[in-house]
Amino acid sequence: MAEPKHIDRQRFIDDVKSFVGTPYHHQGRDENGLDCAGLLIAALRRQGFNPPAPSGYGKNSLGISLLEHIDRCGLFHKVTAEQRQPGDVLVFAIRREPQHLALLAERPPVGPELMLHSADVIMQVRWVTLGESWLRRLAAVYRTKS
Repeated sequence: MAEPKHIDRQRFIDDVKSFVGTPYHHQGRDENGLDCAGLLIAALRRQGFNPPAPSGYGKNSLGISLLEHIDRCGLFHKVTAEQRQPGDVLVFAIRREPQHLALLAERPPVGPELMLHSADVIMQVRWVTLGESWLRRLAAVYRTKS
């Protein structure tokens, strides 16, 4: 079966939301356990996509960064941080290297923006406020291609 032509943004958001509470597991790629990349990969698989999974979140053994990996998969394009909107993939620098992913899930006109992510410090997929500490580490924003 051929991959679909484009990602349904609302379905992408809803699929990521459906994983809230799923346990964290490094390199996890399904409902048994997910890491930050696995969360997004699992949601994309529900729409029939089969994106390549990064083997490392800083630079992998081939010297390919997480940003290069996202660029190469062909499903997303970069937008500015100011243009971010629900359904965008947020890439954060940890120890100066882009190596953590989240999905911007809500951007209300009033109140905090909310993202969904999975990390070893929270041990599950959770809602988190996109506050100043996260915004300072925001390295890139990617939007699904139409």
